[in-house]
Amino acid sequence: MSQSASGKGAAAFTLVEMLVAVTILIVILGLLFSVLQQTAALWKGSTGKMEGFRDARTVFEAVTRTIGQATLNNYYDYQYGANGQPIAYFSGSDLQFICGKNLLANVQTIPNPVGQSVFFQAPLGYSGTSSFTGRNGLLNACGFYVQYGADTTSPSFLSSIIPPRYRYRLMEFTQPSQNLSIYDPVASGTTNNWFLVPLGQNPAPVSQLAENVVTLVLLPQLSAVSGSSSSSLAPAYEYNSRDSTSSGTYNELPPIVEVTMVVMDDASAVKLRNSPSPPNLAAGAPFTAASQLSNDLSTLEANLSGIHGNQAANSIPLRFQVFQLSVPILDAKWNSSN
Repeated sequence: MSQSASGKGAAAFTLVEMLVAVTILIVILGLLFSVLQQTAALWKGSTGKMEGFRDARTVFEAVTRTIGQATLNNYYDYQYGANGQPIAYFSGSDLQFICGKNLLANVQTIPNPVGQSVFFQAPLGYSGTSSFTGRNGLLNACGFYVQYGADTTSPSFLSSIIPPRYRYRLMEFTQPSQNLSIYDPVASGTTNNWFLVPLGQNPAPVSQLAENVVTLVLLPQLSAVSGSSSSSLAPAYEYNSRDSTSSGTYNELPPIVEVTMVVMDDASAVKLRNSPSPPNLAAGAPFTAASQLSNDLSTLEANLSGIHGNQAANSIPLRFQVFQLSVPILDAKWNSSN
């Protein structure tokens, strides 16, 4: 009897050990599966982020490279006194560099312009015709701005089948050399008709560079050697080389333009409602005072991240990236307030 009971006890003990071992194995496998799942999600997220913003980085480099080629083709001219006699030389120019926030407010063909824009001339050599092929120094009117709206490149016959995709879009304005209107007397003086009129045409000489560019911020700056604050040249982000009331910048290019571009990936854009009205992602970040640039960027990042209490009241965490670069203008003739 004792031997039989002992054998049963040993068998029961062995069964308990097996159950414990199986339980431990299941727990280990569960932990291992969880780790593998998290690793796969992290890898997928990192890879998706790299691929999603790779094109955006290429576009950002193209934008900054073009801005760096801006020119005014300055020349010396006479300044005349009250008696009509020349009294001094001054730096003249027939070209213009202008950037600011409300430059496109009255262009009916541009739906919902967002943030800031910049327009200037650069020797890109683009003519759009074989008659001028190979002339690399030809002057072009250029510009960059952000708008929110449907995809205008989609064929019209698809509009009844596929609903429009409303997105933030970074647009590039490039006027061919043979159509350059900056020298047109109607567009001369202090008006901006040289780019406003072409932008109002249908079709306009514009192309889409990238989708999901939430905002574009352009801050003209002095060079660091001047010892002045970076916002002193354009404290409200506004710069106009044709503003004769500003003696320091009249007919002059800014030495540096700090370009900031905030981009979200398309997966994040899909999460937002597909509405004709732009989402208010930049609430609390007006980008109107250059001294508040860092604070405005932090506010915008909080809005996009969906942080609790953000000023856009956004509850959807969006994946985004901030591109920022100080671009030296190679043709600028000065670098300090002196």
